[in-house]
Amino acid sequence: MKYVDEMMRFIPNIKRYGKCFKNGHQLAGNKIRSFLESHKFYLAFENSLHCKDYITEKFFDNALLHNAVPVVWGTMKSDYLRIAPPHSFIHAEDFSSPEELAKYLLYLNSNDTAYREYFKWREDPGSSWDDLRRQVEQKYPSIKTSNHRTFGYEQLCHKLFTAEGQKIIPSLREEIFKTESNDCTEIEGENDPLQANPLLKTNIFVKVQEIRNFLQYLQEN
Repeated sequence: MKYVDEMMRFIPNIKRYGKCFKNGHQLAGNKIRSFLESHKFYLAFENSLHCKDYITEKFFDNALLHNAVPVVWGTMKSDYLRIAPPHSFIHAEDFSSPEELAKYLLYLNSNDTAYREYFKWREDPGSSWDDLRRQVEQKYPSIKTSNHRTFGYEQLCHKLFTAEGQKIIPSLREEIFKTESNDCTEIEGENDPLQANPLLKTNIFVKVQEIRNFLQYLQEN
């Protein structure tokens, strides 16, 4: 990715793994856990730009779960603020250039006090999730954070077993794309969002498949 290539002019030892670099096998099995936990930062860069709510395991599992500070790019900052603990990530768009972001990471790497600010949400045992949500909303009044009880399968289960009425969606394409930004759905020369960003088509399939699996689980249990 060009952004990371530019960062490497100032941090040449950024480590990159995966199929694109033909070295993914080096972190096979349990090796990835120790590798991630031995690094201060994780570049949780997504595969698309400004697609609504598109935050993947790169942020949650690879970074937060392994005690690394996520450095994020792709999804808009407001989407992260709605679901992430306060001051728990670094957003690339807060910096004017890859150079400025790289310099900030170098600063944090040499300043333990500033670095540990990104872990305050973990270290205060008296803070509940609602307390953390209020901190974000006080700092960013335009952001409405998400209650953890509304995430994923819990939200789906709630809707299945409560009488909230039905909503008929005549067009899945229209329902999903009408709220997406142009950055997410448009590429020069392409008017069809699915053709412009094939990743969206994959995301739709994954979400539908997850719902099917959950419904099957309910039937069997």
